[in-house]
Amino acid sequence: MADLRSRNQRLLIFTDHAADGRESSGVQYQRDWTVENYWSMGSAAGTSDWSCYSRWSDIPLTRTEGAFRPLFVMNHFRDVPMSGAVTTDNAKLLDRAQRFCEPAARKKPTFLAVDLYHLGNPKGAVATLNTYRY
Repeated sequence: MADLRSRNQRLLIFTDHAADGRESSGVQYQRDWTVENYWSMGSAAGTSDWSCYSRWSDIPLTRTEGAFRPLFVMNHFRDVPMSGAVTTDNAKLLDRAQRFCEPAARKKPTFLAVDLYHLGNPKGAVATLNTYRY
């Protein structure tokens, strides 16, 4: 942690468990700080749901509270990871982010959650997303 502080870097730790006192140790309840799209694009059996809607019915992707805009976690994976489908899906990550998720959330993703990050070049999507503001 001292190394991160000395380099002016931050480590964010979120939990999906309700606030329970861990906040004092730096673990934050994700629903207070993030919005997320639904976690699955479907099974890998030829069905793909590229839409981008909130994981939580009571928290829209467009949520704001005053000047606070929650961090946007873009989930991009299927029910079960299969390397063939993952390679294709990860190659389409940037397209899905730009055509579906950015308009739905009215911002670009802060974090991308993918299966098998070494397949399909999701790093290329990150590099492109880091070049502009939405």
